[in-house]
Amino acid sequence: MSVQKQRQRKTYSCSNCKERKRKCDRNKPCSSCVRSAIASTCRYKVEDELPANFIISSTPETAPVENPIRIATEVPQLQQTDVPAEEKSDDDELKSFLKEKNPVGLTGTKFNFFKLLQTNVIDVECNIFSWVNLYRSDPGMKLYSKHSKANILFLNSITVDDFKQDASYKGFIQTEMEKVRRRSLGVGCNVFKDNNQDLLATIHRTLPDYEVCGVYIEKFFNELYPCFPFLDEDVFKGRLSKIPFLTSVTDEDDWAVLGILLIIIRMSYLSCLWNMTTATRIGVTPNSDDFQLIRRVSIGPEFIRLAKMCLNQFDPLVSNSMWMLQCSLYLRIYERVSPEAGECSSGRNTQIVHSSLIQQALDLKLHIDPDYLPQVYRTNEKYKNLARKIWHFLVSYDYLDSICYGNYPSTTKVVFNTKLPIHVRGNENIYNTQLEKEIVESFEYLDFTYGPVHDLLVDIQSMKTDHRIEKIVFLLNAIETTTASIYGDNESFFTSSAHFHKGLRFALYLYFKFFLVTLYSYLQLYYEKNGQYEQSFFYLKKVLVVGTYELLPSVIKLICSFRDYFSKEIFMLTPQIVQLTCHRLVITLLSTYIRLEVTTRRVSGLDIEVIDQIKKKILQILHLHHSVIASMSSEIHYSWRIRKSLYFIIHKIFKGQLFDDEGLTELEVKRTVFRFSSQQYGDLNKSLQTCLDTVEKIWQPELLVPFSSIDRIESIYRQSVDLIAYDGSDEDKMWYRVSRGRTESDNGIDGVAEMTLKSVKFDFNIFKGLFFKENVEL
Repeated sequence: MSVQKQRQRKTYSCSNCKERKRKCDRNKPCSSCVRSAIASTCRYKVEDELPANFIISSTPETAPVENPIRIATEVPQLQQTDVPAEEKSDDDELKSFLKEKNPVGLTGTKFNFFKLLQTNVIDVECNIFSWVNLYRSDPGMKLYSKHSKANILFLNSITVDDFKQDASYKGFIQTEMEKVRRRSLGVGCNVFKDNNQDLLATIHRTLPDYEVCGVYIEKFFNELYPCFPFLDEDVFKGRLSKIPFLTSVTDEDDWAVLGILLIIIRMSYLSCLWNMTTATRIGVTPNSDDFQLIRRVSIGPEFIRLAKMCLNQFDPLVSNSMWMLQCSLYLRIYERVSPEAGECSSGRNTQIVHSSLIQQALDLKLHIDPDYLPQVYRTNEKYKNLARKIWHFLVSYDYLDSICYGNYPSTTKVVFNTKLPIHVRGNENIYNTQLEKEIVESFEYLDFTYGPVHDLLVDIQSMKTDHRIEKIVFLLNAIETTTASIYGDNESFFTSSAHFHKGLRFALYLYFKFFLVTLYSYLQLYYEKNGQYEQSFFYLKKVLVVGTYELLPSVIKLICSFRDYFSKEIFMLTPQIVQLTCHRLVITLLSTYIRLEVTTRRVSGLDIEVIDQIKKKILQILHLHHSVIASMSSEIHYSWRIRKSLYFIIHKIFKGQLFDDEGLTELEVKRTVFRFSSQQYGDLNKSLQTCLDTVEKIWQPELLVPFSSIDRIESIYRQSVDLIAYDGSDEDKMWYRVSRGRTESDNGIDGVAEMTLKSVKFDFNIFKGLFFKENVEL
């Protein structure tokens, strides 16, 4: 009897994907290895039997680094459609421009990011390599800071009126403002340090009843947990079960559990509020469950103050635990999205806060994969899964903070071997198994930060090292290509139904576009200083086109129709980067406008008509950004401050009072004027018109002002300076009270008395937003 030989199944996955049990796309190297920064080790068992669908491509990991000149020209580009030039529309031409290779210019030259900065104008409140300091070194903004007439305003007094009964923001104000006094006038964080009985009693009095707490906890795990998956639902609820009966704290970890409870209740409450206010703004019916929930009890900022007090019960010099790290991490997340404070342009303290979180995680050995520490994790697969999620989130957000604020990365890809979390039966950290699978799969999108993004961040902040320009452009090309292949383009996010993966991809898309725009600005400044004006024009145009053609429409669609495309948690993922993106692009536009203004006044022989058209288009785009920022300013303090400053500056532009032209020195003029050709000005004018046409097509009536021509815009900004400082709107009333730090009453909206500010100095600083100080000698 013959025995039929069983045919062995061939394995076409690369060795890395096979070992890590990941899906392999069979490219060489595959996308998974590229994202994990291990493309150089991407190997296949039988190279000579690869299937026909294998694609050989060049990547940063496999290209020969020793010859960066050749690398810069070999970065794979996105596939372009072969359309005859004469048949291309303006829109197609702009898309083709965005797919062009970034030019290198003169090869062999050295590049040092720190040397590009003007050290005499560095803002020490920001990190050295923040985008704020980059723009303080920009010729246009440097001139504005020195010669501006627009920043300061003095008023003898301002009366902030009582709220109206039919206030449009009544729901938000009533719930947020009736207890905001506790945030600013409450007891200090150390008052309960030696008397934890009083702190425990205060927490019990502050928490809503058990039923409401339960609803907010369920809301967190069902809606917000995908954004911040750093708890085990079963373990957390088990620890919570004894808290209503807790009369004293003998286990330090109970303080951390209480702190986490306070934070997630506040975050869930804010989610209800934002869903309601956003629904009202875009003209849809708010969720009735959210409405009924916030009517039952107010969850104010005092919950966060109490959470900080809970964390203060630990001595970080002698104690550390996973619960303490989780509480610190959730507190850090809240500070990113908090409406009353939130993170502003400077990102002050982000370096030390995030570094301390990384150090806590290192002390807990989270940088070592749990499989190598059986004495710690034993066979607890749920604990292993949780540890991996926390570590990779911390590392990824460390890099994202570096992108936003210029922080030096607190860790590198070579100091950890913790695997990405994977789902196996029994390791779920929440009861919803399908949601847990989606959360774990989403970590592959964070994995990209460990590759060229990390390498370029290190190069940017290497103060003593000069880098060849070819290498910088090569890494820039690699980030562009990988961003497009992993996250897609802006249109891909608005073509299908809501999904958590898409929300996370969109947030990361915004982060990396923000990073790319910052890099373009660095290169524009570098090439201009080296007299390579063609390359300088290319990168300036790219900043303006990416900002107006890709980012601005994306943000508008997000604000006006998010329910059609994203889940609710999108507003926990995106507020920080959306605000920073708009703020940064506003300063780019303002700098360009100032430089064009100086160029037309001081350089002869130019086509003034074309340049004037560019200036008008820039004002239109500034107005559009003002509208977008205004739509968020009712909910976020930082947006309100930027909106007030931008309104003030546009007002000064139309009055011709932006800066003192007569005070400019010859050297300042020489550094500020553009040296572009007539053809380049014409090209920029055409591109900006295409950008505006694109924005107009998707402009939504839900935004506070209509899409306007330049003539209509001018009439909008003609109101008096006093009204710009305080216009009597309900959001002005609200945020003035928050800015001042106290209210006259704690009786809710009907009991808030009018508030008078005397001898007020206003600083409409476009880098930081509106600040004011009372009782200043005028």
